[in-house]
Amino acid sequence: YTAIISALRSHRDLQIIEKSKQGLQKIIEASADLFEPRSLEKFSKGVFYQLFHLLKLDSGAFIKQVKGLTAKYEDDDFHIVATAEGFEDSLVDESGKAILPKEIKAKLRIALEEKRSFFSGDIFVGYFPVQRKEQNFLYLKTGRELNELERELVLTFSANVGVAFENLYLNREILDTQKELLYMLGETVETRSKETGQHVVRVALYTEFIAKKLGMDEEELELLKHASPLHDIGKLGVPDSILNKQGRLDGNEFEVMKSHSEKGYKILFNSKRKVIQTAAKIAKEHHERWDGKGYPHGLKADEINLYSRITTIADVFDALSHERIYKKAWSIEKILDFFREQSGKIFDPKLIDLFIKNIDSIQKIKDENPD
Repeated sequence: YTAIISALRSHRDLQIIEKSKQGLQKIIEASADLFEPRSLEKFSKGVFYQLFHLLKLDSGAFIKQVKGLTAKYEDDDFHIVATAEGFEDSLVDESGKAILPKEIKAKLRIALEEKRSFFSGDIFVGYFPVQRKEQNFLYLKTGRELNELERELVLTFSANVGVAFENLYLNREILDTQKELLYMLGETVETRSKETGQHVVRVALYTEFIAKKLGMDEEELELLKHASPLHDIGKLGVPDSILNKQGRLDGNEFEVMKSHSEKGYKILFNSKRKVIQTAAKIAKEHHERWDGKGYPHGLKADEINLYSRITTIADVFDALSHERIYKKAWSIEKILDFFREQSGKIFDPKLIDLFIKNIDSIQKIKDENPD
């Protein structure tokens, strides 16, 4: 009997150690890529799991509120970022929105109104506001009264987490600013060519959608979404007389227009930022064709980067479905006929099949982002 009990305890301790290691690993991963878009969420989960298993607590959750500083819970949007044993999955709906019991809401209300972390019996509520943008709450049910040393540990841990949140948020602000500048630069190019800046927004959303359907991970989705708006950056080097000509371009004019691919690459390729390097490749290759008859280098099939092949379809679809200085908008039926005809010629046939299969969702993106 003693041996069995000892074995069970050893197994439990091993589980605790393993879960604690998992929590610590999340913190380490988040620390290694603080500028990545999802590291704040990763860090949140890491610190929650680490604290939970260090103190061997009963249950708990890490909860995020994203509607600003207010105590009116009926108007707020709460999301459970991470949960632990004893915190029922039924408290979360399909969208991830928290369906919190009244007793938990009451504790969160105190933390929000008084802007502080606190203990209440066997409950600890940690409060972490981030630059008046969102609030993060750590809700722990200890199952027992923590001793003085354990309370001190929790409070110290919470204070350090609060500082870390501020630093992570500032890093995220820098990243968001960089993304915004990429969109603004892309929009500037489109405006110069008498086209709406919404073109680059739609292209970004189309490419993200296609990439997601292909099963790309979050990092790749973000990379493609924020690189694709710069596909035509090389048009900055094309004269207005050619860029905005209403009639058909002659041979020499078309050669100048074609040069925007290489010019775009040369504008961007020296950057050490991964998103700009990706944008440089897309700028150079988005007029290559699947059959090898495109420009500037006559690449064919898989020689063309996948990001570029996706952007080509998104760019052409948006150009055809909207009025341009040289043409009227095409109907969706005419566009789909063109895509089917050019599948395996201009376009990657597998991507075209996926695009057509999801055309209703693509059209919804278009309709939600009008000029």
